[in-house]
Amino acid sequence: MSIIDFFESLGRDLRHALRALLRQPSFALAAVLTLAIGIGATTSIFSVVYSVFIQPLPYPNADELVRVRHSRNGDDLPASSSMYVAYRNENETFAAIGVWRADSATLTERGAPVRVRALRVSHGTLQALGVLPARGRWFTEAEHELGADGPLPVILSHAFSQQRFGADEAAVGRELSIDS
Repeated sequence: MSIIDFFESLGRDLRHALRALLRQPSFALAAVLTLAIGIGATTSIFSVVYSVFIQPLPYPNADELVRVRHSRNGDDLPASSSMYVAYRNENETFAAIGVWRADSATLTERGAPVRVRALRVSHGTLQALGVLPARGRWFTEAEHELGADGPLPVILSHAFSQQRFGADEAAVGRELSIDS
């Protein structure tokens, strides 16, 4: 079969299908709606799968990021300080190592106490992600040593800085009262 024969056959089949659909408009409507729902569902499912599993993380060199987890019987075990220190001191493979944990805190200054979402991170976490602070600085390694002196450093998100301090430049370097 040549290409010309193929297209002639395809044209005949399409004309026949169109005539049959015009004779039964309710069937045509049902077929079109079924196709539309199927295509819409497939597109939305693929969009979710792509954004969750396929699309790279929004960090520089996202393909180089590794997450190490410890688990027992399918349950994640929290990383201890000693684990982090051991990984950091024995590391010969990774450019940066850090640990993080979702948390919450109470900001107790400027009026009534406010409960805020927090992310506790160690030195190395933001470096591994390639995240640079818009103002101020990263955490230093000395601030995460056991028995470190002085107040613990805090990095504010852009949204929180805008909301709480109106993006005031004077907020950088000032002390906050968090969890008393």
